[in-house]
Amino acid sequence: MFKEQKRITKNGAVIYDYKNPNVNGFYISLFLRAGSMHESHAGITHFLEHASIRNVNCMMEGGLYSLLDRRGIEFNASTFAEMVQFYTSGSPKNFAVSAKILASVLSPIIVAPSEIAIERDRIKAEIREGDEKNSLAAFSGSVVFEDTALARSILGTNKTVRALTKARLERYRCEVMTTG
Repeated sequence: MFKEQKRITKNGAVIYDYKNPNVNGFYISLFLRAGSMHESHAGITHFLEHASIRNVNCMMEGGLYSLLDRRGIEFNASTFAEMVQFYTSGSPKNFAVSAKILASVLSPIIVAPSEIAIERDRIKAEIREGDEKNSLAAFSGSVVFEDTALARSILGTNKTVRALTKARLERYRCEVMTTG
């Protein structure tokens, strides 16, 4: 009945479109080929996820979260072994605003190094909490994918996270957020 459409942009990005007239809302998702299985620096994709959202807020002069609240828009991201996903959803009347927010994720990192330090501390706290390493998925992944990139933690380690700088994140952003 409803069919997914595939489009390829001039620069080679693939866009899938699925319209369901029975749903009064939208969900836009941006998937990037990144994650622990693609990394040469453990945890960099997860760090880039955090830094990118902080970067969008910085580009909006600190107004991202109040805009999301006022408009009833959801905006978030998740990092997986195979990819990183940024997404937004809401009422159809907010589609254009949401698309602009999501597109901003692809922008160069302009946040101050002090903002990067805040995210570094946040990620180190996630590592300390250990939710990922104590999960069944992490355990089974470490057994099934032993000695492969898929066995690595998405979060990285304290050492690898400590070594990440704004400049390194920007280089990685250019690697994973551009085509060609």
